[in-house]
Amino acid sequence: MDIIAWECDYPHSDSIWPDAPEWLEKELGAAGCTDEETGKITWQNACRCYHWDPFTEVPKERATVGALRALAADVDTTIRSRSEWAELYHQKHAAM
Repeated sequence: MDIIAWECDYPHSDSIWPDAPEWLEKELGAAGCTDEETGKITWQNACRCYHWDPFTEVPKERATVGALRALAADVDTTIRSRSEWAELYHQKHAAM
């Protein structure tokens, strides 16, 4: 449990976001993981490996699933083809 780390590739359109937390909770629960093990897998192991304290950026009380979702409310995770993304990019930059 001390070397497992999970990522969801947030906020890309091919990730399971915004349902990743619920999906992972269900999967880890089905595997019999404790809350302590879930904490290690979801963030503590990666932070230890990379010598990073995420709470220097966002205080722990503001790093809940709901709070982080609210911060990403403007992120578009719609699945689109490359040509559709290119068109949106050109439309946005043509208006500037």
